[in-house]
Amino acid sequence: MQTGVCGPKEQIVVSSVVGQLLEHSRIYAFYDETTSVWLSSADLMTRNMDNRVELAAPVPSGPLQQKLEQIIQIYSADDVDGFFYE
Repeated sequence: MQTGVCGPKEQIVVSSVVGQLLEHSRIYAFYDETTSVWLSSADLMTRNMDNRVELAAPVPSGPLQQKLEQIIQIYSADDVDGFFYE
């Protein structure tokens, strides 16, 4: 793999925690100068974005966004079901 080609994209880390059933909601958090948190009914696979009706909604800054970031931290500590893509 050649580094330096993608620029800022090389800093992307994806974490996934999947339980027994695949029907689950998603919390997406994007960190840059500001934090953007989204809730979604779908993963970001092409089959969901192009062939289905799915929902993704931003969460405004405030207590709910803070709670969701706490949930992300808890799930990120999972060393049984969780895994990271870098």
